Amino acid sequence: LNTSSFLDSLRAGDSVSFSLLQALPYAIDFPGRLRLMRGEMDREREAIQGTGYDGGLWGGGGWRSKGIAIRVRRGNVLGDSLRQLLPLPPSIWRDRILIRYVNDFGEEEKGIDSGGLFKDYLVALSEQIFSAAAGLFCTTDDMCIYPNPQYKGGEVGSNAEDIFMFIGRVVGKAIFENISLPLSFAYFLLSFLTPKYHYTHLINELRSLDKELHKNLMFLKYYEGDVGDLGLTFSVTEEGLFGRPSRDLDLIPGGRSVEVTAQNKHRYINLVAKYYLHDRIRIQGGAFFKGVYEVVGGRGYFGWFSPPELQVLISGVQKEVDIEELKQYTRYAGYLPLDGQISRFWSVVSTFTAQEKSLLLQFVTACPRPPPLGFSALHPPFTVQKAEGGDEGRLPTSSTCFNILKLPAYSSQKIMREKILQAITSKAGFDLS
Repeated sequence: LNTSSFLDSLRAGDSVSFSLLQALPYAIDFPGRLRLMRGEMDREREAIQGTGYDGGLWGGGGWRSKGIAIRVRRGNVLGDSLRQLLPLPPSIWRDRILIRYVNDFGEEEKGIDSGGLFKDYLVALSEQIFSAAAGLFCTTDDMCIYPNPQYKGGEVGSNAEDIFMFIGRVVGKAIFENISLPLSFAYFLLSFLTPKYHYTHLINELRSLDKELHKNLMFLKYYEGDVGDLGLTFSVTEEGLFGRPSRDLDLIPGGRSVEVTAQNKHRYINLVAKYYLHDRIRIQGGAFFKGVYEVVGGRGYFGWFSPPELQVLISGVQKEVDIEELKQYTRYAGYLPLDGQISRFWSVVSTFTAQEKSLLLQFVTACPRPPPLGFSALHPPFTVQKAEGGDEGRLPTSSTCFNILKLPAYSSQKIMREKILQAITSKAGFDLS
């Protein structure tokens, strides 16, 4: 379709266009669908939170919701968040959540949250949630994550259902606020997010969880010998995690006593796929999806996207930061585009490794990955602002609320490079300045 004219008709409230979007979303290119979803979601968010800023380079104006403020320690972001946010209704998550960071000395850091602190917090929270040490998620052979089926609870006394609903709200909040999280979810988990998912796809999507198991089931499917010789029954062995012993589970009542034959092998294959992808994470996955839908506003938006597109929606573009694209859409305050300091800055940044570019982006915007629609869609735009004062011993600082890098003037490219790298790798929080 002509995406531009189609989107115009949708915005005008044309019912035929809306029906077409629901039935054939892929007739519209991915950027068009993403812009449409973001436009709808931004309007919802502005109706709840207001449109004014709390100040800064781009000024104030408009009304602003007071939201809710929480205090978190950088070393215990997950525990502090659970205690304060878990008891609250999901409607709170659609409003502003203001962060008050507490440093190692029990003092509040200096940052005032106009959105940037929350972005930083959400990325830090996701890092703790999805870390291997937390034990909340497992990884596939492709290093993609899915809920740990053996997690039963433990954080601040909560059960697995509460914890995973909280995690779903975190991911839903990131989508609602257009904040990219550096996560890679398993394909089958993303498939379950869509309202059009059909369970006949289970056997094909088992490959995204366990390639070896999928290969063995495909061998069984096309095996022409005597299936009884394989010694299979309608049961599976669940490997123990984190020191727990293995156990045998029935796929049907009395399954360990029911032999797999040529006549019932297709049922067995489907039940094995269903068990590994659905049944064993039914509680954790169901709570996770519920949490996402509560904040995003239902399942409707997810029907517009395929699982790989949902991954981009959640985590941004999983590629190295394109410095030329970033430069094209950068604005300046106190500097001019042709100033020597700006030329020096881009020369320095062009020598960074992929990880250092990601750290710079996170330092300025609180998000380590480029936005799904590119830097042209970053709002407020990436800005390099001249820092006052002539002391070149100062480090660059940032205002992540407004995506501003505050860059002092340096006498050489070598010194500028050292100071920028020191700032973006320090992880000093908002006491840096």
